[in-house]
Amino acid sequence: MLNKKKYKIKKILIKSVLALSGATFGICLFFLILEIGLRYFSLFGFEPDKNDMGLNTPGNYAQFQPADDILLGWEFNSENSNKLGFQDMERTVEKSTDTIRICIVGDSITQQSNFFGENGFVRNIETRLNAISSKYNYEVWNCGVGGYGIVQYYAVLRNKILGFDPDLIIIAFCLNDLENPVIIFQNDKGDYLCYRNSYGIFTIPVNTSLFIRSYAYRFIVTLIQNIMDKEQSFSKSEEEVNRSAFINTAKLLDNSKVDSFAVIIPYFKSRYSDTTTQHYLRIRELLNEVKINCLDLHGRFENIDNPAWRLNEDDWIHPSEKGHKIISESIFEYLLEHVDLTSVQKQN
Repeated sequence: MLNKKKYKIKKILIKSVLALSGATFGICLFFLILEIGLRYFSLFGFEPDKNDMGLNTPGNYAQFQPADDILLGWEFNSENSNKLGFQDMERTVEKSTDTIRICIVGDSITQQSNFFGENGFVRNIETRLNAISSKYNYEVWNCGVGGYGIVQYYAVLRNKILGFDPDLIIIAFCLNDLENPVIIFQNDKGDYLCYRNSYGIFTIPVNTSLFIRSYAYRFIVTLIQNIMDKEQSFSKSEEEVNRSAFINTAKLLDNSKVDSFAVIIPYFKSRYSDTTTQHYLRIRELLNEVKINCLDLHGRFENIDNPAWRLNEDDWIHPSEKGHKIISESIFEYLLEHVDLTSVQKQN
């Protein structure tokens, strides 16, 4: 009798193993056929972008390394950043009850604020706030990374900055932050490959290695994201990707209950190209659409063509020390007039 029971159990186990093996084989075969088909018809591949962001110029971006997040693309390496991954003084996530922490997200303009020390706009805002307060300790963190745009701002907020327990987030926009959202990764030779991001913003976890290598994986995660977003298009335009980044950034900030506002930093020249003008107006429109308050620094600089505002005569994007002073003064005034910092701190 006992042998019969053992035989039945053995038979059930064998059938279960065979069924599981068959199902596993079928799934693997499906994905293999899907992978071959997508590759054969050139679907869900990458569209090369002619601009490699200067990452392959020797020494130009030696301070960076590939990021784990496909949307980030790159980040500072440990030799060129603090322990939290930014070019700021060493900071700790832990904070006392009297600390008010402000994180400024941006691109190279924000990053290079550190080059001017206390006269850079980030550090200067921290100094100004602490000079008028004996009750609170203000921390203003520099979370700028060269080359980042709105897509990376969303990713770095999600992956890093919201984990730093900020009380206020400032997003510092440059007028080129809408240019060609890209996907960047390194090949086996160490060269950076740059492709247009036509897949959009992923709010679901994505394995970067699989996303880079597998057509079928890109199809599956894009399909899942489209279902979640109630969208039908598998290929998204630059405008659609940027708008999605703004929308998801606003949702992220709303869900985190962290106050925020944006700053638009102008180019230091009076005549903009049509593309730059369109980007400027579009940044303002999208900020208004997602209801993120905005401090526009256009008009804050007397004689915008004055080379004194520029880092050097031919660089009308990055401000000089004098330019940083105006940016610092403007943001400091905005904080005093429009942000209840005490109320922000009490939310913790």
